[in-house]
Amino acid sequence: MPELPEVETIVRKLKENLNDQQIISLKVENPKIIAYPDIEDFESGLENKEILDVKRRGKFIIFDLSENFKLIAHMRMTGRLYVVSEEEPLEKHTHLIINLKDNKSLRFVDPRRFGRFWFVSEEEAYEITGINKLGIEPDDNQLTPEYLKEKLGARKKAIKTLLLDQDTITGIGNIYADEILHEANIFPGKKGSDLTESDFINLSRIIPKVINTNIQECYKNADDQLKSLLNYQNSSTIVTYKHQDKPCPKCGTLLKKIKINGRGTCYCPTCQKEESKT
Repeated sequence: MPELPEVETIVRKLKENLNDQQIISLKVENPKIIAYPDIEDFESGLENKEILDVKRRGKFIIFDLSENFKLIAHMRMTGRLYVVSEEEPLEKHTHLIINLKDNKSLRFVDPRRFGRFWFVSEEEAYEITGINKLGIEPDDNQLTPEYLKEKLGARKKAIKTLLLDQDTITGIGNIYADEILHEANIFPGKKGSDLTESDFINLSRIIPKVINTNIQECYKNADDQLKSLLNYQNSSTIVTYKHQDKPCPKCGTLLKKIKINGRGTCYCPTCQKEESKT
């Protein structure tokens, strides 16, 4: 699943290719991907709109359009958005084709078909999509030890699960939760209420560090990233996620894989020691 660094990479590449662009026509190949409004209003509403900007909020991609409208997309599990020439053959699992001026085409490919699109007015955009419920961004100045303690310190859920809750910090998924907790030396199953002052300090520092490092690394390999349908994670900076039975880069102990609230989770039994229950 594309997480914040991968979505940010998609946004940056789209901005490079969609400057001063206009939607000439479009074709929805799979109506299931249209969350709002109905398909007829979606298609007719987008026609002739100018693309003014492309930005991101959490894992949502937001296209600012002319006449105070927005096209909002969420890639979900396997979605991918990219710009090619109109003459480029369609890939398998292409569900949306937006034809632009200068013979360019914006296409959405999604083998699992979980991705969704909304065409909304400025006033209703964030409520209809649920963006208004998202927490702060990982690089927000509000992400302090105090903020984390207030939001997580009384919670009985595992810290891995809490990091995946988008209403506290948005954009973190399974991949980067594993990486963050490994760097912070925190056992993924540790309850929020058991986190120490030191844990909150480390998390407030490490969360933006891990996310920003991977944004830069993903963008370096952006063209390769966008060609892949399924392998979004940047393997050169991922040292924990799906690395079970491989040596921990810190201490050499073999990493283990467990389930936390149904999610596969890799960690180091030495660096991220589980505290004894008394």
